[in-house]
Order: sequence, then C-alpha cells, then structure tokens
Amino acid sequence: MQSLGCHQFSLSRRSFLSGACLIATGIPTIRSRPVSAAEWFDVHATTVWDDFTNVRSEPDEYADVVAEFVPGTTVLLLDGPSVGGWYLVQSVDGSEETTGWIAGWLLIFEQRATCREDLPFYDQPGSWSIELGWFRHGFVVTLLSPVIDEYVLVQSGGRSGFVSIWSLDASWENETDPSAEWWVDVNRSTAEVRLYVGDSQISRFDASVSKDLSEGFYATAVGTYWIYQKIEELTYTPFADAYFRYWAGFDEERFNGFHSWTMDAEGDVLNGGWGTTAGCVSTEPGDAATIFRFVDIGTRVEIHW
Repeated sequence: MQSLGCHQFSLSRRSFLSGACLIATGIPTIRSRPVSAAEWFDVHATTVWDDFTNVRSEPDEYADVVAEFVPGTTVLLLDGPSVGGWYLVQSVDGSEETTGWIAGWLLIFEQRATCREDLPFYDQPGSWSIELGWFRHGFVVTLLSPVIDEYVLVQSGGRSGFVSIWSLDASWENETDPSAEWWVDVNRSTAEVRLYVGDSQISRFDASVSKDLSEGFYATAVGTYWIYQKIEELTYTPFADAYFRYWAGFDEERFNGFHSWTMDAEGDVLNGGWGTTAGCVSTEPGDAATIFRFVDIGTRVEIHW
C-alpha cells in the first residue's frame, strides 16, 4: 500500500485503562440490601483453602459464629460486599444449607464473565452513580458480588466497579490483565486477525489478504512487524485506485497495513471491495475501526501461516 504521511495518534486504550482511584481495598463497597430477582445469574465463591472459615450471624468479626466451613467450601453470594467488606453467603456443598456472613478476605473469587461490548463501570449498582472508567469488549472480568438491581461488581487488572449483567457472557477464561502487552496476530492460512492482551484473545475477525503467497512486494509477508502509522479518515490509495478508512501501517518496506474494505470517494464500500489485496490486511469497516482503536504506534504484529 501507499505510504500515507506522518500521523501520530494517542493511545486509544487509555479510555479503558483509566478510571478514578478506588478505596484502599480496591473494591467499592455498598450497604447491605436485598439482591435482585435475576436468579439465573448466581455468583459463587470459595472459602480459603488454608484454614476453616467462621460464618457469623452479622457482618462483624465479633458477631456469633453460626457455622464453620471446611477449606474450599463453595458458597452462593446473597449480598455484599458491605461497607466493611463482608458477604452474606449460603453454602452449596453438602446436604445442609447454612446462611451467614463471611469476610471478603476469606473468600476466593474465580467466576468469570466476558464483556460483550465496551461498557462503563460505576461505583454503585446503577448508571445513575459515578462512572469510574471503561472495560473493553472482549475483556474477561472476575465477578465479586451477587446481582444487585441488574448490576454486578466485577474486577479486571486491579480495577473494580459495577457493570450491567446484560453486557456480560459467562466465561471460563482467566481474567484479562490490561497491563499485559497488546498485540495482533494475523493467520495467513485462515485469513483471520486476532487481537490479544497478553495470552488472552480479545477479538477475532475475518480478513482479506494478498493473492500473492510469496514474500514479494505485493504479499502479506510473514514476519514480525510494529505499527508505524495511523490514519483514521478516508484516504485514497493508488494501488487500488480507491479509498479506505482506519489505516494502521505495519510493514514500511511494502507499505502494508490494516484498513477497511475499499470505498468510493463518499466512503461507501465498493462492490468487491472485500476481495484480495496487494499485501494489506483488509476487514469490514466496523472491524477495521476496532483494530485501529486497539493498536498504537509500536504495537507488535505477528503474521504467519
């Protein structure tokens, strides 16, 4: 593709990694209240494995002990965390149900969910409360509370806040660490683009790549590259005698990069604009926008068969 001039763009992911500082524990607290009726979204935790856990009648370390759970007991979260970080729980192991309060530091939270979209998180269960930041779609978060007014407390990379349950899907993946490397994988064999944060796959897109299977000038050549240029607006390319959006160049030698399907001068996709390329990696405009916002100058790109 054509070299498109020197343009620098700020880190788009800052909007997802920023947010107000939370309390010292890193977890917002709420006063005890009844849970919502969204029983299908049960959230569980496990008691610590190194000792027995006391279950108390009130959210206080001096309250009466009503039961003692063996290490690794699975519990259903009914309420919390309280101002002091306590949870009302119910045992789900064994034949006898026991309900009481356990301190949050005696629980292990391993239930995950994937963000279905870019979504804000709040300091209280409701969009009326203070917005603390954003989680990117595709991020896997850890659930830290029962569902309250159709919101649930989640955590990602040390940041915590309440998000809508309608924007989450159950997941069995590890929590995404937003401080890990953000990089892009391009598979020539399957014509797929995958976005990664560390070892966690965040997104996958179908793509168009070069017809040339060699390592020549017009090939989507195998190798390790780094994003060197970004241009968001509609831009003309003489290689296709057409336009595209969301250019993110990665191969300076061949002038290859990520971009949308080819378009006319008005920004409408051309008939056949999704076909093979002269070396670039082309995707549907919405996917191209996502890739553009994911990468920054210096982002690593791996292309392989």
